[in-house]
Amino acid sequence: MSYYRNQLENWLKDLDIKADLVYDIGGGQGNVKGRTKSWQVKEYAVLDLPEYNIDIVSNYEIAKADLIFCLEVFEYLIDPITAMGNIYNLLKPGGKAYITFAFVYPHHNELELDSLRYTENGIKRIAERVGLSITNTWYRIDRSGLLQSFYATDGMRTAKEYTNHNVTGFICEVTK
Repeated sequence: MSYYRNQLENWLKDLDIKADLVYDIGGGQGNVKGRTKSWQVKEYAVLDLPEYNIDIVSNYEIAKADLIFCLEVFEYLIDPITAMGNIYNLLKPGGKAYITFAFVYPHHNELELDSLRYTENGIKRIAERVGLSITNTWYRIDRSGLLQSFYATDGMRTAKEYTNHNVTGFICEVTK
């Protein structure tokens, strides 16, 4: 398992989940249930499984969730604003979602679907566009220390006021 993935798994292991309804978008590849520190959930649905008609999401006819997980999905999307808007529409007022975003990550499978990478400010702008607030951000970092060296060696200029140039991705908590 990659260090990038280990950071996600370690983060999940620290979560105490207590909710009436939890949606997992992307959980068909490995659902969240069983990966957290505790799990007190009345109803749990993995929305990308065949028994759920994911098209319903855009019609807003589905029960509103207390919590949504959308892990390792956004790099495959071509329209992140619509996707974030769907998350907004799936949440109860005061509900929250945990969403991951890749920033520095190689092309990966499914190669034909691998599409986007995100900056911290880009994530904030997408969330704000649909009415969500970022309430927490956890950084997935380069453990080798070589990322910043790469930027310098390649002559790339990093913004001096931004101090997280060793970040490879983000885990964001957003709230409605």
